[in-house]
Order: sequence, then structure tokens, then C-alpha cells
Amino acid sequence: MIGKASQNIFIKVYVLLMLSFFFWVFTLCGVVVLGIGPAYRTIAEVFDQNQWEYRQYHFKDVWAVYKKVFKQANLEFWGFAAVGAILGYNLYLALQLKVIWMLVITFILIFALLLVASLWLFLNGVHSHYDVSFKPALRLAAGQFFASFPRLLLFWAGLIIIIVVSAKWPGLILFLSVPGVLVWTSYMSTKWYKFVDKQVK
Repeated sequence: MIGKASQNIFIKVYVLLMLSFFFWVFTLCGVVVLGIGPAYRTIAEVFDQNQWEYRQYHFKDVWAVYKKVFKQANLEFWGFAAVGAILGYNLYLALQLKVIWMLVITFILIFALLLVASLWLFLNGVHSHYDVSFKPALRLAAGQFFASFPRLLLFWAGLIIIIVVSAKWPGLILFLSVPGVLVWTSYMSTKWYKFVDKQVK
């Protein structure tokens, strides 16, 4: 029993390390600026296909996915990044004004930033799980965001834990943080995918 549990843990860590390797290699292939979005989308797709079957991860196949999603993933990533940057700048300006009514605007902007970040993560998952174009994928991602507030809070709590742990041990950013976010998002999306699958049957 202990041996099997240890083997399962080893396999999961090994897959996470492989996903991290693919992410950083493909991020560098895109000279970082044009690599982050496609690299994340790539590991999202290959993990959705292969899960913890470590023997199914082959560089040639992963590279093919990266080339396939490169353009669309970049457009989506930088689109969301631009919206996030605008919201972030407005949040910065709101924090400079020491008036009580700005608290409401501050909370709205924080929620909007969380919405943008969550939608991008959910969008990558939807694209990986379903063969759909941007608009239907965005609608599904938005549906997932608003489907269950308690589940959304749990999702955010998990992301915060990953961020805090990564900040405390920066070395994890190279090895486990990015696939950690991916796997957590995938796990939290499972219930939504089952709900969607039932609706289309």
C-alpha cells in the first residue's frame, strides 16, 4: 500500500516536472513575450489529453500542439493581459485617492482583475477540453466563473496558496508553480465539464 502510494506521488511529481520543462522551453522559444501564452495553452492541452499517464508525453507531440495554438493563444493571452493592465493601472490610481467612496471602486477593480485572470485560466481549460472557437469558449469560461461562488472562492484560495508558497520558495516557480496552477484549475473545472457534458447530450 505504501509502495503504491509512493509510486503515485512520484509519477505525479514527474509529470509536473515535465509540464514545467515544456512550459519554460516553449516560453523561451517564443522569446518570452510571444511564448508565455502558447506555452501555457500547450501544457493545458497535453495534460487534458494525457493526465498522469507519463509515458504519453512526447516532445514531438507537445511541439506540434505548441505550433498549432501559437497564434490564437498569443492573441488571447495579450488581449487578457491588456485588459488586466488597464484594470491594474486604474486600481493603482484608485489607491492613491484617500477618500472613503473609492473603497467601493477599489473592490470592484480587484474583483474585475480576479475575473480577468480566472477567465483566462478557465478559457485555456475549455479550449483544451472542447474543440470550440474563442466566443463559445469564452461563454463556457464565464459560465464556469459564475456557476458556483463557493467553488470560485475555493479556486481563488488554492491559487493564493500556490502564489504564497512560490513567493516563499522562488525555486518552485521553475519546477512546480506553473503546472501547479494548471492542475489546480483542471481539478476545479472537472465538475463544470461534467455539467456541460450533460447539457449537450
